[in-house]
This record gives sequence, C-alpha cells and structure tokens, in this order.
Amino acid sequence: MLFKDYCMLIKKYYKKRPSDLDLCRALFDSVIYNVEGEKFHDVDKAVVSKILKGERSLPTVVRDHIYDDSVEEGIADFFEDNIVPNLIPQHSNLLHEMVLTLEAYPSISKLHLSALKSLAKETSIGVFLAEVFRFAVVEGTLTDKSLEKQDISSVIDASSKSPVLALCGISKDNELINGFISEDFGERTNCTKDYYRDNLLRMYKDVARMHLISREKVTASNVPRFSIYEKARITDEAKELIAKASNVLSFSLPADFFDLGGLEFNPLSSIAVMGGGVSLIGLDEEKQKYERICQIEETIKEFLEAIPFIEAFDGVDTVRFAVKNSGNMHDENIRVDLFLPKGSVLTYNDISAMDDRVYDYIMYEIDKDKCFGIKRENSFLDFGSSQKLSVPKEVNTFPVTTPFGYSASSEEFADKEEELADYFGFFISEKDGKTIISININEIMHNDAVAFPSVVLLKNKVTSIPFTIRSKYETDIVKGIIKLVEE
Repeated sequence: MLFKDYCMLIKKYYKKRPSDLDLCRALFDSVIYNVEGEKFHDVDKAVVSKILKGERSLPTVVRDHIYDDSVEEGIADFFEDNIVPNLIPQHSNLLHEMVLTLEAYPSISKLHLSALKSLAKETSIGVFLAEVFRFAVVEGTLTDKSLEKQDISSVIDASSKSPVLALCGISKDNELINGFISEDFGERTNCTKDYYRDNLLRMYKDVARMHLISREKVTASNVPRFSIYEKARITDEAKELIAKASNVLSFSLPADFFDLGGLEFNPLSSIAVMGGGVSLIGLDEEKQKYERICQIEETIKEFLEAIPFIEAFDGVDTVRFAVKNSGNMHDENIRVDLFLPKGSVLTYNDISAMDDRVYDYIMYEIDKDKCFGIKRENSFLDFGSSQKLSVPKEVNTFPVTTPFGYSASSEEFADKEEELADYFGFFISEKDGKTIISININEIMHNDAVAFPSVVLLKNKVTSIPFTIRSKYETDIVKGIIKLVEE
C-alpha cells in the first residue's frame, strides 16, 4: 500500500473531508510529535500535492523516525486521540476496504499481512491504522518502481556505497561462521530420555544416602504426649510410582528409602488448610529428604508427560542461520530462500499433524522461544529487532480442557498450523522436488547481522543447502551454497 492509497482511504471515511494538506500534516504529526514534541508544519500545499502524485518522497524526518522506539510507543495513542475521533463512527467499511487494499498489494509479506489483519477490528482500530500507516510510509510514494530503482542505483553509484549480504551459520558459541552446524534438538532443549534418566538416577542416589533415625516424642515421664501434629508420610501412590521408575532405572531402593525419621506436619496450619502445601515440623535433614522424594515424584510425572514430545523429535536436528550485511550501507526488504531436499525439513505443518499430546506439550509445557527461537547475541541481532511491526498476542477467551487438564482456547485447536506458524516466522513451499524455506527481513544495517526468526528443524542429515538472497539495494541476486561444518 503506497502512502497515497492510505490517505485516500482515510480521507474517504472522515466525518468532514479534510484538505490533503491538513490530513498529511495530521499523519506526519503522529511521528514528529512523538520524536520532537511539537507539530509538523514543514510542508505546504504544493509539496503535499507532489507527494500524493508520487512525484516526491515523504519528508525525510518522517521516513527516518517512523520506527523509532518513541514513535512505536506513542503512535497508536496518537491515532486514537487525533485520527479515530474524526472518522465516521461505524468503522467496519473502512477496516474491510483497507484489508482488501493490503491483500491486493504485491510486496506485502504473508506474515505481515496476517499480523495486520489480526488488528483489523473495532477494539484495536487505532493500533491497526497506525501500523498500516507505518507500512505505507516505508513503501513510500513513487508509483514508478523502475524510476525508484533507477534513483537508488544512481545514489549508490555516486557515493560508492552498497550492502554486501551473506548467509551465515551460528555456532554453539553463538558466533557467525562460514557454514552451518547441526545440533540435536533434544540436547539443545535439555529434553531427552537420557537427560531425565540421569537426573532421576542422581536424585535416587541422593535420597538413598539419607539414613534417618526414627524418633518418638515423649514427656519427661516417658509417656507419649498428645500432639495436634501428624506423622509425615509418602503416599502409597507416590511410593508405587517411584518404585516402578527405580526398576526401569535398574536402581535398587534401600529398605529405609521412604523413612522420614520423626518428621511431622501440622494439618491445621493456614498453609495446609488453604491447600497451599504442607507445614513440616522436624529436623532439617528430615525436611530435605521429604522434599527430595517429592521432587523425584514430580520429575517422573514430568518425564511421563514429556515422552510423546521426546519421541516425536527424536533424531531431529536444529540449524541456526543469520544474514550478515558487511557492506557500507544498510539494506531493506531482504528475502532469503533456502532450497532443501523434499522431506528433509520438519515443518510446523508436520508438527500440527502429530499426536495431540505433542501439540499440547509444545503449547503449554515448554519454553517455545528457547526450543525454536534464536535470541540476540553479541555477534547478531534477533529477528524481531529488524522487524517493523509488533503485534500483541491474543488472549484465550473460550477455555476447553486438554488431556493434561490445562486450559486452551477453542480457536487454538481450530487451526494448529496457524498457531505454530507464529513461532517459526518463515514460509514453506515445495517446488521441483525441493522444500523451500523463505524468510523476509525488513532491514539490516551495515556491519550488522540478523538471525532467522527461528531454527530450521531437519529430519534427515543435510550437508549442503543452496540459497538465494534478494533485497532492495542489492543490484544482483546473491546465490550460493552453505555447507555443513563439524565443530
């Protein structure tokens, strides 16, 4: 959507049609006021006319600051206070027409379009109009794209500046490397059968070393006194579960494994009455043993819940990529395509088709950013730092019960693929026997690097990956092959 298209739609739905000059000044104020604290008057009727005809670019101060932090924090409120009140009260037609215009715009990414469409509703109209405005500012005013490219090329040639883009892998030490490494998914996320077995075996051994002496509280006359306290015990269900798990681990439980000495608990304490836990009375080593046995029980339960997830991702490797700009000017609208053997990639479509227990575990049990994301490090930025749109997550509204008793929204179950796609941030297609992974990066500054939105999950071993990189300021398509390296 070009800036002129945005202005035309906004003007169409104003209660009282503003002049082009007044409308543009009001829109520019949403940026300038948040940056400089004052309104913008550095345009006149003639300048605005040229902007809307595509004969002149938007004011530099607007383009340069459209994604400043101060603007991002305040632009939606500005629209709510200064633009929305001037619109015809029924906004559904405006929202519908603006979404149709965005859908028809060829250069908007599917992910960006989806994010904008999620905001196209009455309750978030200020945010929606602000974000579409920012998109329109980035797209600019020139209707002749060949002229735009010619102008850009002449600037680059005149100043001898250009971006130099390259695809890099990320090492285990979070350094950019010329190649890529494969990391086992389970080891990277600390979610493997061996991980749980080793932890449980260590905990079993710790408790087995705790030998407590049984003691009974008595009065001076050696007659047991009355007490409101009750003897602390491990439940029969917990004992059975822990014993079964010890057999699987080939660990023999000593006879006194569940002995807690003279440990007691107060059933009348406020903690116990409110269902918040057990108020223990006893020696420190008695309390410690009780807590570690409870920890063993909880870890076994966690392991049992994790097994479907662990088995589903057994043998899956993760690869982390980044795009580096080693040139002497920034670049925009970067598109990266990876070409992998068909069937070698574990996609979010594949995950959504897995057992419901796997999907539930992903959605409600694991840290998805840790499992699938790539966080910012010294040598590269995270993907979100390069993006120009931040969309709040929708909250769950219609609870339903999952097999593990957690709440989830009915909408989540209606479209698992869409829910999972939010955590991957790239597009997957198939062509000519290849699986193509496509990523759009809004901007990379010179001498900077930006990580992919998420890891790439590989079902089969891949030793080399052909790729292409296209961008706004790179005159040629960058083509290459990135190869597997051993660390």
